[in-house]
Amino acid sequence: MMMNKKRTSRMGLIKYALLVPIAGLLILSSNVQAIVHMNENVMGVMGQDSIVAKGIVVDTNDLPLVGVSVIMKGTGIGTMTNDKGEFSITVKPGTVLIFSYVGKANQFIPVKSAKKIQIKMTTEPVVLDELVVVGYSEKDDKNEDIFQVVEDMPQFIGEDGNVMKFLAKRIRYPLEAQKKNITGKVFVTFVINKNGEPVNFRIAKSVDPLLDREAIRVLQLMPNWKPGTQRGNPVSVEYTVPINFQLQ
Repeated sequence: MMMNKKRTSRMGLIKYALLVPIAGLLILSSNVQAIVHMNENVMGVMGQDSIVAKGIVVDTNDLPLVGVSVIMKGTGIGTMTNDKGEFSITVKPGTVLIFSYVGKANQFIPVKSAKKIQIKMTTEPVVLDELVVVGYSEKDDKNEDIFQVVEDMPQFIGEDGNVMKFLAKRIRYPLEAQKKNITGKVFVTFVINKNGEPVNFRIAKSVDPLLDREAIRVLQLMPNWKPGTQRGNPVSVEYTVPINFQLQ
């Protein structure tokens, strides 16, 4: 039977071999058309005058930052930087992009052209207005991300939203500190967690244990705040407040 079987011609095998790259080209052509249509749809949504904003996000040492959130202000549309710190997003000229990253200050960058831009994220703690105290002499889940600047910052609810007014009514200049002529500015750091609770009080810059204790005491009297949010989700935000003790 094998001797009587008709042999496959070499020309037939060559024809079959030629069909493989042709099929591949047809598939590739289909994918290219799909990509073109997708880009056309995006441009249609953004408008004919839209541009592609590209760039790189770095830290203060000019090292690329991975996973930086890049959002068009006033929308939920955005992207994130890749493993090289690069991003690309289609926007309209004049759109403001919000760059946010854990532990870094938000950057608000208006996009005017398709020119490649570089964004530097800096660490910048939030410092509340100074509270001056006048005397007369004779932190959360350890695994939780803590932001310093977010899209919607926490809001103090009491005293018409004025946290300094609340503190000023309740703080006292320690009598012993007045007798010892102790003055200075105490810096206290605390966190408003995702439930709005003030937690993790600590002295960032000390003057004297007498003044430090009073600064912590009065801050711990604060009621819950309205929590801050990032991309619509409640997050923990760190604050630093300076309390200045002065003698007259």
